[in-house]
Amino acid sequence: MKALAIPSSFTTTFTLEYGVSEADLRRLYENAKRDQWNASRDIPWSAAPSSDGRVIADELIDVYGSPLWERLPEAERVALNRHIAAWRLSVLMHGEQGALLACSQMVDIVEGADAKFFQATQVVDEARHNEVLSRYLTERLDGLTYPMPANERDLFDSILSESRWYLKTIALQLVAETFAVALFKMMSESARDPVLEAICKRILLDESRHMGFGMLSLPRVVNEASPAERRGQALPPRDGRFQRLRAVPQVLQAGHARLDGREPGAAGAPHRPRPAPSREARRQPAGELSGPTSSPSRRVR
Repeated sequence: MKALAIPSSFTTTFTLEYGVSEADLRRLYENAKRDQWNASRDIPWSAAPSSDGRVIADELIDVYGSPLWERLPEAERVALNRHIAAWRLSVLMHGEQGALLACSQMVDIVEGADAKFFQATQVVDEARHNEVLSRYLTERLDGLTYPMPANERDLFDSILSESRWYLKTIALQLVAETFAVALFKMMSESARDPVLEAICKRILLDESRHMGFGMLSLPRVVNEASPAERRGQALPPRDGRFQRLRAVPQVLQAGHARLDGREPGAAGAPHRPRPAPSREARRQPAGELSGPTSSPSRRVR
């Protein structure tokens, strides 16, 4: 796949004081150091796959239970199962690369040693997630991958070109990672492959810390924002790319609503994964991300 080039411009903040100034963020950093894992060592790569070749439960396939599904022979049902799993994992894999790049920018932009230290650990986390999903697709799904969906490209084009750390945080850790957590949780609970189940559970532990950063770091910004900024009216025209994602039409408002405590897990509260979505909600688990209409690719090992 051809690499994407996304222009960006931001100011690097060189922190010259390294003591603890935000105890909650420093504690999050300590937790990140404590909970590091190794994708090569801590995932049971040698575990046997499911006996029929399925990767996820058939119930997670959009056409499951339809007349079309009932007409499919068993071999085609298994193939479709693997393709749907590969598509969802490809979306997540591309998203982890985008998060890796965004968090590397955040290390430059955020102020204070505590925030910079934590963002550095998230760079490592996102690299590991990218690595482990890529390896899974290569080794367990025979290199079957799908290209990055256009809506996902739009989202990360906006995140990576944005110079304000709080908008990066809202879009990445309160919006994009909310979608990712829902997908990882759904796949961990329905996985037919023990390797996929182990991967998703490991990643979910990391994601809870990442979302915690937003909950801890954004209240002051939101409290000090003007009414226009809270309504999203102060965003320049190029931020319209956020609005094109129909699942997140007002990124700033969404973040403000969460931080005002109108949803579980308000600022300072520990993140608790939401219950798995209903079967109806699973029809479009990643918001408005496009389905697997593009031709997949197979990697050369």
